Amino acid sequence: MADAKAGTNTKSEAGVSYTAAGLGYFEDRELRRHAGVFYLWALGVAAVISGDFSGWNLGIAAGGWGGMFLGAVIITVMYLGLTYSIAEMSPALPHTGGAYSFARTAFGPWGGFITGMAENVEYVLTPAVIVYFIGAYLTAIFGTPPELQPLYWVAGYAIFVTANARGVELSFMVTAMVTLMAIAVLVTFFVSALPQIDFTRYALNIGVNEAGEAVHLEDGGGPFLPFGIYGVLAAMPFAVWLFLAIEQLPLAAEESVDPKRDMPKGIMLGMFTLIGLGFLVLFINPSIPIERVVTDSLGGTETVTGAFALGTSPEPILDGFRAIFDLHAAGALALAAVVGLVASFHAIIFAGGRQIYSLSRAGYFPHFLSVTHSKHKTPNTALVTLALVGLGVMLAVWFTMGGKDAGAFIGGVLLNMAVFGAMFSYLLQGLTFIELRRKFPKIERPFRSPFGVPGAALTVLIALVTIGFQLADPVYRTGVVGVALWYAIAIAYFAVHSRKTLVLSPEEEFAMRLLASLALLFALGAVTACGQDEEEGQAKKEPPSEAVVFVSKIYEPYTDSKDADPVQPDGSEIYSKRLQALLGKDAAETPDGEVGRLDFDPFVDGQDWEIGGLNVKEVYRSGGEARVRADFANFGQPRSILFSLVREGGAWRIDDIAETLPPRWTLSKILTGAPDAFPDAKQE
Repeated sequence: MADAKAGTNTKSEAGVSYTAAGLGYFEDRELRRHAGVFYLWALGVAAVISGDFSGWNLGIAAGGWGGMFLGAVIITVMYLGLTYSIAEMSPALPHTGGAYSFARTAFGPWGGFITGMAENVEYVLTPAVIVYFIGAYLTAIFGTPPELQPLYWVAGYAIFVTANARGVELSFMVTAMVTLMAIAVLVTFFVSALPQIDFTRYALNIGVNEAGEAVHLEDGGGPFLPFGIYGVLAAMPFAVWLFLAIEQLPLAAEESVDPKRDMPKGIMLGMFTLIGLGFLVLFINPSIPIERVVTDSLGGTETVTGAFALGTSPEPILDGFRAIFDLHAAGALALAAVVGLVASFHAIIFAGGRQIYSLSRAGYFPHFLSVTHSKHKTPNTALVTLALVGLGVMLAVWFTMGGKDAGAFIGGVLLNMAVFGAMFSYLLQGLTFIELRRKFPKIERPFRSPFGVPGAALTVLIALVTIGFQLADPVYRTGVVGVALWYAIAIAYFAVHSRKTLVLSPEEEFAMRLLASLALLFALGAVTACGQDEEEGQAKKEPPSEAVVFVSKIYEPYTDSKDADPVQPDGSEIYSKRLQALLGKDAAETPDGEVGRLDFDPFVDGQDWEIGGLNVKEVYRSGGEARVRADFANFGQPRSILFSLVREGGAWRIDDIAETLPPRWTLSKILTGAPDAFPDAKQE
């Protein structure tokens, strides 16, 4: 492994030391780009969709159907403010660090670390809790002894860590498959339930007695808000389950083909999909004749229906299927319900691996955790570490407390630790958005939140109220103590050790570059009216990067004069050694007088050119790798050429070229005769 300490130390104002990474450090930590809008959408939906299968329904017991509905509306507003803020920050800071990266730029290394640790709690413990529920389902389905449940946990981690470790292509394919399957299960439930919906009788069957306790109204027709406004606020923490973990998408920024273009679309399409699914579940699931037998405090039993029954159900969708199909043997239905859990388990393992990877690459966590697989370019060490920590916590609880008590602890304390970490990160991300708008109003923002600062402020306010009501639950308070211990250990490690061994990773370098630019502007007296609305003036543009200048010079002959001498495809001064070898091999294999595999000019995507509206911009840079996009019109037809650049001999060289608008192509695949060189071409 490359030595991260082979460089020069510099000190920041926050008292941390940075090391310029040694030769090969970032080469050992490369990720591979693969995801477009569809895969990003699937990843976001997959992470959340288990919340539609269980968890949200407990809010009905806290607030009645109306309280849960209004609580879900308020939480939806919070998540819209959050996701629109993330959709703005992610393409502006397109690094794998996600929330840590945003907060690092806004609040410095300590702010970045604290925000990163909030997400770390969430992404380590959430898959552990989900695999516990998967094990419980499978134990019931197959009738295996409860004491063998940990074997399901081990198998679950082994299967899905492997799926994530065998390459980003397989990981995203599995994500898309389980996401579509989970949506199909929900749609099947919605359609099957329609004939049995009786909203007034079943959804509004919760009343309140003189003691303020919930009572079951057999004929329905109860109040919309049986517990009043307090019930709305009490239901809000449970409504979080309809959207929890959508915020993980920016962690895939460095595996997105074009994060500046695709990330906002993926985030918001995922959010709107989840809004639709969530409110359909909220309306339909409590409105059908679900029946459950419940036991009161005196040991008596009662058969309850609808929303009253759903308020304490551990498996609301499965209960809904039972009511619709009137089946006693529900094994097949339970397997269908497991799909949602599997989708979220797989997606959050992906996110957790990238979250650990990003903090390790920057040196907050031990450096070795961010080394990626030499072939698959996946953060396997981080993925395995995530699994070992999550599984270790689960097994320690299981064997220390015993099966039944362990289940209550996992479903209570560990789950609440994960949820608190998420809510705390939402609070910090809202504040981060506001600070970035204030401190860096002029940075390039490919997407702008329509809610702006007011939307982020509303997110912060709703998150604070939700956390307040979560803390009213004694079980939840125990989870907060667990998070405090997690933070205490992490902060001690950072303060004593890792703050002295940080690395100028893409997140850190970007933040320091922005701060240096801001300091220079202040020194020159160029900053005016810091709080001025940036809509009133044009954003100041940074000088073009060296990579942009390199690509722009290639296009000068094409734009200056039609008679100029353009770069020929065998130009050795602009291509990497790898691409030169591919071009040379193609030329050697082509008979004299004939044209090789490449029969057009890749710089203009054609044999002739009349270039207009050229816009060259850098979309990604990390260590010795960069990607630059050239957008233009050739004879009036829009073209978008993506250049993959590598650093060789102290200069940028083209390692690959790809057209990203239909008909798409990739130069290296053309030269090697790959069958997917032209993915939009019709197969004969």
